[in-house]
Amino acid sequence: MDLKYAQLAGRATALLGKYGKPVTVIVREIDTGQPWLPDAQEVRYETRFVQGKNDLTNRPETVIQQGDIFGYLALQDDLPTIDMAAELEIKGKRYQLVQVEPLEPGNVNLMYIFQARA
Repeated sequence: MDLKYAQLAGRATALLGKYGKPVTVIVREIDTGQPWLPDAQEVRYETRFVQGKNDLTNRPETVIQQGDIFGYLALQDDLPTIDMAAELEIKGKRYQLVQVEPLEPGNVNLMYIFQARA
């Protein structure tokens, strides 16, 4: 990892930790002990996020609905790769991810940019 990207990643994590709000990332992990009866369990990861505003240049207007949340999600050491199957829980309310992308300049994952819907 390039030293500049490592410093940038550390700064992003520190700022999201300082100014961010708590959020729970909920990921379903499937235990395939019995192929005909998979057992899915919810695993919860605590992290922080900063709510942002929508950037219409990156999303068509038809994808946005009233009440959608846009923001930046901090990385934690134990946080797995987040995809569209994950959910967010903010102040006891669950949100389904509509769009989630890693912000990773120079192949260094700094944070996730997301759009979520209740």
